[in-house]
Amino acid sequence: MGKILISALPAKGHLNPLVAIGLALVEQGHEVMFATDERYRAQLQRVGLPLEALPYPDGAVDTTIKMFEKPAHWMAQLRRKPPESYFFDHLDLLTKGLIDTIRRYQPDALLTDLNFYAGSVAAEACNLPYATYCAIVAALNTPDAPPYGLGLDWVPSGHWQRWLWPILNLPVRWILWRHDRLLNPVRRQFGLEPVRGGLLDHSPYLSLVPTTETYEYPRRDLPRQIMYVGPVTSSQRGEVHDDFPWKWFDHDMRPTVYVSMGTIVGGQQVFQEVIEAARGAAWKAVLAVGMGTDVSQFVNVPDNVLIRNFVPQLEVLKRVDAVVSHGGNNTVTETLMHGLPLVVIPFSADQPESAGRIKAAGVGIRMRPGLAQRVRLRRAIEAVLTDPHYQEAAQRVQQSYARCNGTQTAAALVGRLAVTGQPIMRPDGMRPTLVGIAELLEKQATGQ
Repeated sequence: MGKILISALPAKGHLNPLVAIGLALVEQGHEVMFATDERYRAQLQRVGLPLEALPYPDGAVDTTIKMFEKPAHWMAQLRRKPPESYFFDHLDLLTKGLIDTIRRYQPDALLTDLNFYAGSVAAEACNLPYATYCAIVAALNTPDAPPYGLGLDWVPSGHWQRWLWPILNLPVRWILWRHDRLLNPVRRQFGLEPVRGGLLDHSPYLSLVPTTETYEYPRRDLPRQIMYVGPVTSSQRGEVHDDFPWKWFDHDMRPTVYVSMGTIVGGQQVFQEVIEAARGAAWKAVLAVGMGTDVSQFVNVPDNVLIRNFVPQLEVLKRVDAVVSHGGNNTVTETLMHGLPLVVIPFSADQPESAGRIKAAGVGIRMRPGLAQRVRLRRAIEAVLTDPHYQEAAQRVQQSYARCNGTQTAAALVGRLAVTGQPIMRPDGMRPTLVGIAELLEKQATGQ
């Protein structure tokens, strides 16, 4: 068995799926160590995973999180310091810290969050095989999908809008170039060659994407080391929440909507509009407003609305009928795991990309934040609750997810990388969605 180091951005949406993979790796007999910010030590200890804290300067993580609390329209990329640039803050310091951890721990492989750029730099500097985990939607620019990051809708082959994609990809290339100017000096500092498009760069050894072809855009030229493994999640997250009033679900049998705007992006205005939309509605709503929000600011709340700072999301999803979300990949994935339709209100980062896939798959309604007002919200919520087309589409994605064993498959692939030290590639003609690794290993062994 192998020793595996896991590095992650200090944000729950990025950390939690890697915790699930870490626990599965331990179950499969591997030794695991985490490298992230000190603030997650208690959470990791609760599930028995050790942490080597990375040297984040005081206040650095909070500053980055605060930047992403604000909606970041595409024009934000024109700023002197666009939002994604915060991913590269202290990159040299974090890379050195991770290299020191690698030298002390002597892992056989590194599993790193795709958006934690110190991971790939440190692994390459140490000549260590590494896998990337894409905690967001498939961060990739290919000719048969809309340019990544613009939040454009997917259209089928032959549609006139496809002729615009190469033109619209020019500003995306400019954005990638801007971030390469932040990444490449650090790469040179550690003796590495510069890269192009490092913001979306997947590991050449193995890249895990928690999706299936039923939900993801169809692509003809997907790199062979990218594997769709299906949802990666675990109920053992080490999180602590207060006692949830489960009886609230039972005292009123109206359909229930779960509303979450994630752990980073602030959605107080959306919460307020949902409260007003629910007033007198034929449905009820449970709102998870985030640990940093004062619940008392919401006044005159109707009886059919429950507001909590934090909810046990996986358990709540078993009891609701639809979800209103910002489009964070974890929330969307867990919603579709339960076959539920969505109303998605994307604010920033990869959320518009999630919204595009939700619309293309037919599993929900996309709304712009400025239009997410009570009347429109009420109509959208009632549509996903009553129109069977949304529910049927969500169930199709759910069925594709159910065929996968994402957490165990991801762990098995990373474990194999640690044992062999060799890139893991799909043979030509093999579909990217894996229900396990047996078929992959068989085809590799027979040279198919």
